[in-house]
Amino acid sequence: MVSKNAASENPVPSTHRGILVNTVHIPKTNPWLTYMARYSTIDEVLASYPDRFRADKAEDVDAVVFMNLTGDNARDVLLTVKDQTLSIEDGSADDATLTLIADTENWLAIENGELKPMMAMMQGKLKLRGKPAFAMKFMSLFGYAG
Repeated sequence: MVSKNAASENPVPSTHRGILVNTVHIPKTNPWLTYMARYSTIDEVLASYPDRFRADKAEDVDAVVFMNLTGDNARDVLLTVKDQTLSIEDGSADDATLTLIADTENWLAIENGELKPMMAMMQGKLKLRGKPAFAMKFMSLFGYAG
């Protein structure tokens, strides 16, 4: 469970699935997005996906997302959404609904709210292949509105 501390701008240590993470107050206009976990590794990000997955937003979604994460701690990960469930496994797919290519540092920056996905794409730090409309849907499946 992620701790929330409205009285402080300092990180609040907490655990998420047995991993120590920090929660930092991030001023936003949307009160639902006031706090977000701070991840330090890709493993922490991937471990957060099952808890963040919004099954209610995945109705009629049958898709495979291939995350080709490069750089330090590079990984190829498949996220499969079917019947409102999520499965995560290491691997690659040539026929994925969406292929996401990013350096692990850039994906961490996106997940931590330090880099907006659209800016990352314009700067060449994030590349998406597949259906553009599904890319937005994919982000919404994990409660991301950045």
